[in-house]
Amino acid sequence: MFMIVAFLVTLGITLTMNVYMIRTLREDYQLHDETGLSVKADGNSSSRFSPVVWIDCEPNQCRHLNHIHTVFQQVGFIVVYERKEGLVWDILWSHTYPFDTMRELSSLHPYQMINHFPGPNSFKDKYSLASMKMSFHPRAFQLPQQKDSFISFSHNHPDMKWVVKKKTHRHIKIEYASGIDLDQEGFFVQQFVENPLLVDGHKFDIGIYAMVTSINPLRVYVIDDDALVRFCPEQYYPFDASVVEKYVVVPHYKTLWEMPSLKDLYLNEGFNFKTALNQHLIGRGIDVDKVWADMISALREVFHESEAYLLQHAAELKFLNTDHFAELVRFDFIVDANLKVYMMEANESPNFSTYQYIKNVRLYKHVLYNYLSLVGWTQYASRERADHKEVMRVSSREVRVFLDECSAPVCEASCVWLECRLCRRCVWSETHKTLRKAYLEHKRRKSARRIVPPPIDEARARLWNPATEWPFDDVNANMSESNKLMHRWFIGMCRRDASFCY
Repeated sequence: MFMIVAFLVTLGITLTMNVYMIRTLREDYQLHDETGLSVKADGNSSSRFSPVVWIDCEPNQCRHLNHIHTVFQQVGFIVVYERKEGLVWDILWSHTYPFDTMRELSSLHPYQMINHFPGPNSFKDKYSLASMKMSFHPRAFQLPQQKDSFISFSHNHPDMKWVVKKKTHRHIKIEYASGIDLDQEGFFVQQFVENPLLVDGHKFDIGIYAMVTSINPLRVYVIDDDALVRFCPEQYYPFDASVVEKYVVVPHYKTLWEMPSLKDLYLNEGFNFKTALNQHLIGRGIDVDKVWADMISALREVFHESEAYLLQHAAELKFLNTDHFAELVRFDFIVDANLKVYMMEANESPNFSTYQYIKNVRLYKHVLYNYLSLVGWTQYASRERADHKEVMRVSSREVRVFLDECSAPVCEASCVWLECRLCRRCVWSETHKTLRKAYLEHKRRKSARRIVPPPIDEARARLWNPATEWPFDDVNANMSESNKLMHRWFIGMCRRDASFCY
């Protein structure tokens, strides 16, 4: 009897081990299969998958993109500059707007991504940006197209000074309205911001890097732990309008490590640009938290204002699925002595060249790596998007929210109500795909922090009743349904995991 029992126990253990081994082998096979096939620069296949980034630039004209090349290469990409016949690419990185000259981009494979959103996006055009007439934008007009509007506005503000410049940024000067030739072609006039905040007597600007990962629903992040800080070459006072270097951050700007009050903080103490500037300003009694919060608030407002244009242009170019696109933009701000922030312009293809300022390389690579990580370009495993492979990254169980509400009779009976749309039985497949993408962005974000949907106070999130119309009064209640669902989902995730609150 003992021998029979021992045999059965041994058999059971063996069968259990075999089942486990079979399952392990199957998982190992799937993981092995995840490596897929690669396509080399010449379009041929190899046994190991290496994704391809096509940098749209002539090789001998791409020196300013060398750090982009390096970062992609360091995360495992093959980098090519020319699209040869048979090339299969995964990422298109174009320094300029690619959709006008590359009509074939209207038909993309599921795995392909482009570093611009389609359409002349309003937040990337400094003239459209200035025309939004928001409190943080210096008033601006194009001449001669907006001549009448400028005359009307300047009549009510006769003492206001204006920066007059060509769209090429050349021939910059400061004039009163009475001294401006209103019929000149191709000029742009912008309110001159007087009384700027100074460091060691120099005016400066702050460049914040923003990353748009989705426009439907809208999701925007910023690099939170650093920023580009640049100074005018000449001290602001005594002011002389004929010396542009006193009030314009020109290409040969003065760097942070050249400023007496910041040099030690950066070179010896080892602070980055943002922290060094903050430490100096805090020492002067300046509320830096307010300054940064106001800049983030301005960014949030610009993106919400631009959302309709983004969707419209994507639809006009017949891009119904906007998951193929992401965008990295640098917004430049100045601050006046009263700590009022002004958004000056947006740079749709930020300059990452360090030929003039080699010490900027740390910031540039930091920004690029965090951007690539956020959008998933540092974790390319395969060109396939099969469900059994995607579930390894995130399954439906990780994105479930509002358990109590979803178990209530109202949501058990119907999916009509907004508070039920995130419940398992009510979530549409596209919404589920969006939630999984947002989840993965959050897990990959590193130094990036979400600004749209806005951060959420954990205590408020736990107190909010999803059955109410809208959670917080300080958030636009007129947003689209997809944006409302996205915001509600982050509130629900905030309840599960506090890191999703911000």
